Amino acid sequence: MKTIKTPKPRTRRIESTIFVIFVLLSGVFLFAKLGHYALWDDESFTGLAAEGVLSTGDTSAVLGHNIVALRDGVTLRNLKERSTPPLPAYLDAPFIALLGATSLAARLPFALCGLACILFIGWWLWSDRVDLKTWALTTSGILGNVSLFLYLRQSRYYAPAILFSVLLVYFYTHWTGSRRQIAAFVITSIGLLISQYMMFFAFYGCLVIDFIIWGKSKVKLTLTQFLALAVPQIAAAAITLSIWNPLAVAWGERLKQYSNGLPEKTQIFLWSLRDLNACEFWVGGLMLIAPVIWFYRRDIWLLRSMIASLIFIVITTALSPQLVQTTTVADVRYLVPLIPLAIFMAVRIIIIASSRISWLAIPLGILAFGTDLLHGAFFSQNKEQLKLQKPFLHSTVACYISELANSLGDPYATTAHWINENVKEGESIWVLPDYMAYPLMFHAPKAIYAWQLAANNHDPQYAGLPAIQFQGRIPPDYIIAFGPVVQQIRPLLAGWQGVHYEQSATLDFYWKDLYRPELFWRTFKPISNYNKSLEGIYVFKRQ
Repeated sequence: MKTIKTPKPRTRRIESTIFVIFVLLSGVFLFAKLGHYALWDDESFTGLAAEGVLSTGDTSAVLGHNIVALRDGVTLRNLKERSTPPLPAYLDAPFIALLGATSLAARLPFALCGLACILFIGWWLWSDRVDLKTWALTTSGILGNVSLFLYLRQSRYYAPAILFSVLLVYFYTHWTGSRRQIAAFVITSIGLLISQYMMFFAFYGCLVIDFIIWGKSKVKLTLTQFLALAVPQIAAAAITLSIWNPLAVAWGERLKQYSNGLPEKTQIFLWSLRDLNACEFWVGGLMLIAPVIWFYRRDIWLLRSMIASLIFIVITTALSPQLVQTTTVADVRYLVPLIPLAIFMAVRIIIIASSRISWLAIPLGILAFGTDLLHGAFFSQNKEQLKLQKPFLHSTVACYISELANSLGDPYATTAHWINENVKEGESIWVLPDYMAYPLMFHAPKAIYAWQLAANNHDPQYAGLPAIQFQGRIPPDYIIAFGPVVQQIRPLLAGWQGVHYEQSATLDFYWKDLYRPELFWRTFKPISNYNKSLEGIYVFKRQ
């Protein structure tokens, strides 16, 4: 961001006003009803790992009479979670200790990271003395990006990864080589590493390519400075990966066995380009004309941003554990650090495109950031969007504001409330689908969540666990089925010799957790038009 001329005092007052409004609205988008929804499955893994940290000092998978053993315990070693980078759990632990095991406590540290990111971007704009148009477009681009705020609010690695990425980009583009800056760069980089491994490697892939092409003429590194940057990070990576390493647990073996080939990786890459637009990380219409804008104006920052985005997507695609056989969309959550860069690119494109008609910038900004028109609204309709009650042309930020103004429910909170009211301490529950057990384990921990492990799992680390944790050994007291899986449960129970279950309750709520941050899986209104015999929540009790 470069200054064309020194702003006048009146202009600085306008910028100050924009900054205050920007921070206040960002605070509302980040913290309003932060604890309203129950944690969904991925969030609950962070909260449960934090509880393990509080009880043992480590990411223990054993929590009282329960065990967090997703997919037959593929992420565990010695009954400790050893696959996921540790920062989110350790960041969450003190908040849960102080505020209790609630959604608010689990999400609060990450929302605070999000606020720090917002404040830093505002300070960056201020310190670089950008022009008023850039101020207005950048702040409106951030406020209009609902995906950014949704990810910053989750009890997951997203907010720290976005914050650390933004800080590292600033240090790189404002390099002085001072000891203080080197120390800040190293600490921030290690923070990114212990937040999410793929994002760390993808970021450094972008950094290295950019440095080779453009950066080495401005970022001068002595051998001493290079070693001061590299050695602590290598040491931190060696220590962290010696403990939390996805390739050193059973999950790594599954990744090797079912790894994608080049055609599948190419498919995921193409999905990523499509779904970055579908989830409004970037404005697809502007991204399509970005190469044309660069060709005619030769804007170096736009070119660097485009190349960095593609490199980040390529590296993430190469490292992603996603299997194309099990989904039809990209795991866009691995690409969240691209959201601030995508906003910068959109602002740059709008400013260049309107350079000869300056008044056009604001209307373009409103269309780009305030509606989904430039995301291809007329061509993005599908059955899932109709199910989520999204009109073909809408303002996502208006939908988000409407959601914050209303109290919507969610399937996990509904079910956890039923369990807390009806299930006795120590009674067992088998939950299907299996991943939906973990939010209930966090919010209704007095029950035993049964059958976490396969009947034939003879891993020595599980030798001392109660039989209720192994499928088929002891019948659970309750079975809770979310949605269509109930079609498989009823005939299974009918043929179960010596054990009799009856359906004791039907919870009148749509079964899917449609408040996830991915926009293609999120609704901003309650789902009411569902089949209550197949798409509700069903409770069976052993007689």
